[in-house]
Amino acid sequence: MELQKQLIDLHSLVYKGDISTSEYQTKLDELQENNKDVIKKKLGRRLDRRTLGEWGVELLNNESVEQKIAKFWFPKYARKHFPGYESHECIGVDQSGIIYLDGSKTTEVDYILNTGDRVEIKDCPSLKKATYKVKNIKHYLKISAWVLTIHKKGGIPSFYTLISPEGLAKMVEEVGISNRWEMGHKPCYQFYFKKKENVSELAVPFGGYGKVYQC
Repeated sequence: MELQKQLIDLHSLVYKGDISTSEYQTKLDELQENNKDVIKKKLGRRLDRRTLGEWGVELLNNESVEQKIAKFWFPKYARKHFPGYESHECIGVDQSGIIYLDGSKTTEVDYILNTGDRVEIKDCPSLKKATYKVKNIKHYLKISAWVLTIHKKGGIPSFYTLISPEGLAKMVEEVGISNRWEMGHKPCYQFYFKKKENVSELAVPFGGYGKVYQC
């Protein structure tokens, strides 16, 4: 589809720095104006009152956030959880900012370690809860990935959760189809952390699926 090619080409331009973020937003809004019916049909629910340009920039920011988390977390914490860790390779995060009319086409996880472990990175602004799309969790389970979520307060990492492939399998088995509808009215798993002081220091079980660690 020509429109999909245009979306990929625009992402490539902004990713390489050939156009600015503001130019990227403007060009996406122009595409939306010229393809109103297709955009509404394919992306209307996901846009959630945002313009295509606004949403595209948000996806770019998420992409950048994941890369920053990797630079911060792997050197400092990876050896604690992955014995023998020495290096990691980005294999999926560079595709996460692309707008796909029929959903993400990447089948890879964000990072693969020299140990062979695969790690998907998530960023969460809430210290009270964690929310994951059911579709994503099942995908990470299928490729035997770990899910790392950094929880922030005021943009500063406070604590992180790490869920193993075994934890993901347990989550899917025990929670079932979904316990919430969030993120553009998608079926999700949502968990609230226990209200305790210094919860981030306790490395407490995360719903029996993973653990909480202080940053």
